[in-house]
Amino acid sequence: MIDILVFGVFIIVILASAWMVMSTMKRTQTVSFRRLYIQCVARLEVVAVLLNQMETLARHVDDKKSLDRYEEALRMMETLLTALQKVPLLPSGKELVSSLEPMVLKLENVTQESLDLFKKSLQKNNAFQKLWNSVEASKPPVKGCYFCSRPYSPKTFKRVQVKLGTGKLKVYGCAICRAALKSKGNVDVLYFNVGQKNVHWSENPAYDPRKDFWMIDKRQKNYQRPKLELISTHIDQD
Repeated sequence: MIDILVFGVFIIVILASAWMVMSTMKRTQTVSFRRLYIQCVARLEVVAVLLNQMETLARHVDDKKSLDRYEEALRMMETLLTALQKVPLLPSGKELVSSLEPMVLKLENVTQESLDLFKKSLQKNNAFQKLWNSVEASKPPVKGCYFCSRPYSPKTFKRVQVKLGTGKLKVYGCAICRAALKSKGNVDVLYFNVGQKNVHWSENPAYDPRKDFWMIDKRQKNYQRPKLELISTHIDQD
């Protein structure tokens, strides 16, 4: 009887361990999928803002190559948005989202090339400066949140003023970091060790928030907590 009980307990322990391993794997897969999906959506959002502004410029561009490139970017955006709608919001969708990465990168490159061609074409137009300024204003002012480096989003980012040591900084912060500053009075800031010196993420040329932010473990030592003091959370116009 004792042997049977021992064997039964042994089986239960093994099953419990297996269940824990499977649960951990599922959670890891879910987090990984969410990171990839959010990354893809954030990058497309930035491109969409730029393409919408370029629509105004397109009316004043008569260069065929420029317009063809712009239309190519629009078609690629439409294809990507359609593909994203078909992605199941489950870990099983990770493979499909991953397969879209090369196309997202190509869309970013084509959009930038189209923008450069527009600029070249519009330089011949007297209204160029005014039109170009409207597009420049729509470009992301920063790559990411000053604190955590989350990729810029026009809907959720605002400028905040913080005190760092004896100086004052006006920086862009995401909604999450701004909320932490307001409630806790402090927030972690991402630094990297480059050449045996700690530098802010924005000064590290090898780091691109659009691609790399989603893969960072926020518990790692790269995140530091300098003595920041929140001064204001309103959007500064100057």
